[in-house]
Amino acid sequence: MRINVNELRNELDGTMSFQWGLLAPEDFKDRIEDIVVTFTAKYTDESILIKGYLSMVYKTQCGRCIKPTSIKVGEKFEEEFRRGSPPQPEETEIVLEKEDLSVDYFTGNYLELDDYFRQVIILSIPDKVLCRKDCPGLCPECGQDLSIADCGCQKESVDPRLKKLEKFKEIIQEN
Repeated sequence: MRINVNELRNELDGTMSFQWGLLAPEDFKDRIEDIVVTFTAKYTDESILIKGYLSMVYKTQCGRCIKPTSIKVGEKFEEEFRRGSPPQPEETEIVLEKEDLSVDYFTGNYLELDDYFRQVIILSIPDKVLCRKDCPGLCPECGQDLSIADCGCQKESVDPRLKKLEKFKEIIQEN
């Protein structure tokens, strides 16, 4: 996916709107589908500002009961692309400012966006997905899916690594 910089510059206000359907990155092709990016590109004095929204469906397992589930994910994005190469620091350690983190660079007459959108897709994947907000998950003792039936296991079990702390708590309460 790329934008012709000359066409963008020749637009009346230097702005173009886009809506693209994207393919999932190769390593996520079986877990991500229906990717759509809707954005505007604005040409401003040797830089291009990209601002928009990405939506997709992410298929995974519930973080509690491990049943297959899918969720619709949406992510806003904004990035400035400057013509040229990134400045090379003279020192080995540099301090990055917040605005440095949303600046990318390009050369030539086309702005290639494949790598940028791949990053947006990957960064929008949630860490933990639940099949529903009140999913009780699996019993830590026997592995029973608690959304199907209660297993009857004792719920107050203490992690064996913490047994000594339980004794310490009793000593403190006695004093």
